[in-house]
Amino acid sequence: MTYTVIQWATGPVGRSALLHVIDNPDYELVGVFAYSAAKVGLDAGSLVGRPATGVKVTNDRKAILGLEADVVVYAPRMHPDIRHMDDDVLALLRSGKNVVTPAGYWYPPLYGPEYTQAIQAACREGNTTLFGAGENPGFFLPRLAVTLMSTQSEVRSIGLAEMCDLTHSSRELIFDVVGFGKTAEKLEGNSIIAQLVDRCFHEEMGLVANILGTQIDRYERTSRFATLDHDIQLDAGLVKAGTVVAQAHRWSGWRNEAEILSVTNTWFVHRDVPGWDLDDDRWTITIDGRPSMTVDVKPTISLAESPPLTYADTEAGVMETMTAMVVLNAIPRVCAAEAGILYPDTANVPKVRWITDDTNNQLSSSPTWSSVVSQTS
Repeated sequence: MTYTVIQWATGPVGRSALLHVIDNPDYELVGVFAYSAAKVGLDAGSLVGRPATGVKVTNDRKAILGLEADVVVYAPRMHPDIRHMDDDVLALLRSGKNVVTPAGYWYPPLYGPEYTQAIQAACREGNTTLFGAGENPGFFLPRLAVTLMSTQSEVRSIGLAEMCDLTHSSRELIFDVVGFGKTAEKLEGNSIIAQLVDRCFHEEMGLVANILGTQIDRYERTSRFATLDHDIQLDAGLVKAGTVVAQAHRWSGWRNEAEILSVTNTWFVHRDVPGWDLDDDRWTITIDGRPSMTVDVKPTISLAESPPLTYADTEAGVMETMTAMVVLNAIPRVCAAEAGILYPDTANVPKVRWITDDTNNQLSSSPTWSSVVSQTS
């Protein structure tokens, strides 16, 4: 069958998704929403180097809500507070449109039963489904790592480590989003990326724990920042001496005083940093179990190339394209699902024996989390 699709937002991930919707005969583009007034009225094809589609870009939410469509690919800029997106997402669900998104909603139960019930009510009203997807979070831990559980007889912990060289990324990403070029003291309490991703990986680890038959009763984040004593000149601008050139954030989920899940993201704009082992771009899954194993996923194209390699028609790089495709490839399953919140398929996930389980230790009724920050120069 052909799925009618609305593309919501046209940043790098959104444009990558839009290109695939236009090119794939299984999809029919029926609407495009953009936040930029400069894009309003343009044909959707012009945003991704394709011939005219007859679909004009709009920034009118009511117009989008009034369209008939099977699914909305909801790809706005992510926000530290998931509730910032709720008005749009719940309105789309109530209007009869399924929603797939890389911006959140991996595990709404983390925010409590009332929050989850509000989403379920919107889904029932519109007979629709909501699915949070993406690459990290969204794929490597809850799908790839969970699949590896079929090889295990018992598990003590599961970890995911992402390493990304952002040397040749955009000025906005390097300086405004991730915060390179600021002092470690300024980033310690005000790191936008850490605050933003806190909620993402809390959700994802809660989801994975639920899939694997356990529970998290405490979340923690530890952060490290590295500085140098000399300036670094990047394509995007100058990183001054004494400001951050590398940072690592580790999110961990604990059960019964044992760390069972973790995600570590290391980003940098200079590789020669004393005390830091900075390597090529990769995602590494580490399982401490029987048998223990490490699985590396490496893009064949380095993110550190100069100029950065992007697909010219979308200006999307490797990670943006991966993110978009995990979302788009979920559309058939989302459209076929019953109304409600959808999670990754667990049909073939085995019952996992956790070495750390202690049935005599009662879990708290709700998770807690804390943040610990240390600086490494």
